[in-house]
Amino acid sequence: MDYYGYAGSILYVNLSTDETRKEPLDVESAKGLVGGLGINYKLAYDLITPGIDPLSPENPIILGTGLLVGTSAPGASKLFLTTKFPLNGAIATAAAGGSLGHMLKWAGYDYLVITGRSDKPVYLKILDEHIEICDASHLWGKDIFETTDILRQQEGSTCSVCAIGQAGENLGNHSFALVDKVASLGKGGLGAVMSSKNLKAIVAQGTKGLWVAETKGFRKMATEILEGVKNYPHRERWMKQGTMYSFESFPLPGEANELYGVKVLEKIKKFYVACPSCPIGCKAVIEAKDGDYAGLETHVSHGDGALLCWGAAFDLRDYSRGIKLSDLADRYGIDEIGASDIIRFTTDLYEQGIITGKETLGLELRRDFDTLVILLEQMARKEGLGAILADGYPAAIEAFGKDTEKYALQSKGYYFVFDPRMIFGTEAFTQIVSARGPAHTVPGLSPTSFVPGRPMEQLKRHCVRIGVPEDAIERIFAPSGFNVARLTRYIEDWYSVFNIFGICSRHAVAMHYNTERLAGLCSLATGVQTSPAALLKAGEMVWNMEKAINAREGFSRKDDSFPERWFSEGLGPMDYYKQKNLTREDMERLLDDYYQERGWDVEKGIPTEEKLAELGLEDMA
Repeated sequence: MDYYGYAGSILYVNLSTDETRKEPLDVESAKGLVGGLGINYKLAYDLITPGIDPLSPENPIILGTGLLVGTSAPGASKLFLTTKFPLNGAIATAAAGGSLGHMLKWAGYDYLVITGRSDKPVYLKILDEHIEICDASHLWGKDIFETTDILRQQEGSTCSVCAIGQAGENLGNHSFALVDKVASLGKGGLGAVMSSKNLKAIVAQGTKGLWVAETKGFRKMATEILEGVKNYPHRERWMKQGTMYSFESFPLPGEANELYGVKVLEKIKKFYVACPSCPIGCKAVIEAKDGDYAGLETHVSHGDGALLCWGAAFDLRDYSRGIKLSDLADRYGIDEIGASDIIRFTTDLYEQGIITGKETLGLELRRDFDTLVILLEQMARKEGLGAILADGYPAAIEAFGKDTEKYALQSKGYYFVFDPRMIFGTEAFTQIVSARGPAHTVPGLSPTSFVPGRPMEQLKRHCVRIGVPEDAIERIFAPSGFNVARLTRYIEDWYSVFNIFGICSRHAVAMHYNTERLAGLCSLATGVQTSPAALLKAGEMVWNMEKAINAREGFSRKDDSFPERWFSEGLGPMDYYKQKNLTREDMERLLDDYYQERGWDVEKGIPTEEKLAELGLEDMA
């Protein structure tokens, strides 16, 4: 039968038996979950045995494409990976740009499920109908960039490559994969999960294209959205600055701003790199123009890694050293934000005398470039102190002593991407309640992102735009004040809708979509009439599915925790309008409000049987 908007099949690969099979996509499931991330979680719920070891052969790697991936819809390039992550044992989803989603879909597969373990290093090759598990012995031990280049030489320069580096091979929990050398995928240990299966890489090339039900109508609406992005007044600034677009809201002090700020990023950006169908191109190839590593060129998912995570965080005095560290981390397949964060935590403990050379295994911790290189190389090889840091906060706290946990700015084992002590919007609050942890964020889809103190009327207009019910708007903007927790529920659901379609959540693209446009594109793509209300319900369903799966793993309110340092040092969050310092009691009340707004069990912090039944998820109760 015809699957308009879908490729129409799921590809299953068992690395233990070398068996592959293709099954038709369940049309009714696709309609009910509107494709995309919902089916990822349905597959995960069916395939992941509760309590399974993340590094066991049975833990599946589930890759899913969004409904609009493979079409001309602007920014629809996101690929979603669901697995059980070794960093904290959560079953969660990571997203990546690049061309892998398009290639899988054009090859004929909406979803790819990989299980088992090969007895030797392999890579998976998907060239339309040709599926092959190939020997990767010659790639094992090589970094991600080398691996990608070799595979493109072997399989074709236009294929998409998702590969791991040495950090993943050595089972580090801070390891991830890179898609096409530029899009990060699976922070929290995907590299280790792939390595546990002896899977070095996935290579895909699709040539079949994709059919939508109403071509002219779809093209017209997609073109209207594209023109909106092109005419966006701040588009050029987004292209130049990428994820440092809002950096001016939080500038570094004095000289540091000149050494590591946006002007430096604009100077070192050599090429823009855009995902398929993206009119922005926030990824880049950067090149050091001067300094110790003048001439060094590398691919980056975001320029702020080199400048902020390394240059500014350790005051290296030479931005080219930050580029070198970013290049090393990406080549090894180490989450550089996580690596920078855990190294700073450990160095702080060392400088305060809380840990000594005994805990650092004889390594003197200095805030200098040479020490950072040593630690990154140790993390990649999982040797020395790096063997501890490679597994993140859970391993570090166990090794350094339980008392050190009170010094850690972390939740569920992850560092905070958005520090609520700077700005406490929805993107900060969702880090606490997300099943995956702080690495699972929803930037770009909320007016509270990056900019503090926006007028309430502006926030209310956004709520109307994304379909927040009137009674909920009254609760969010109650006489007692703006409630960030209640708004977070609806921003998360909106983010889930974007993930159903595979549309990038970067502000410059996302702001040009609303419920009516998304419902229209869905109807034109599939030929099945879809309403904005149905999409919002699907978004709520997806978020509840993730939480329900993790409730089965034992996660509950106890895991939605706040760092002790927020309260012990008087440096805790302030409310969004910076009118009040928030105490632990305030934060606990916000958790109550959030769970209540979701219709969950407030005491347990998980979906109730009634809520799951309301969403058609009785099987997950």
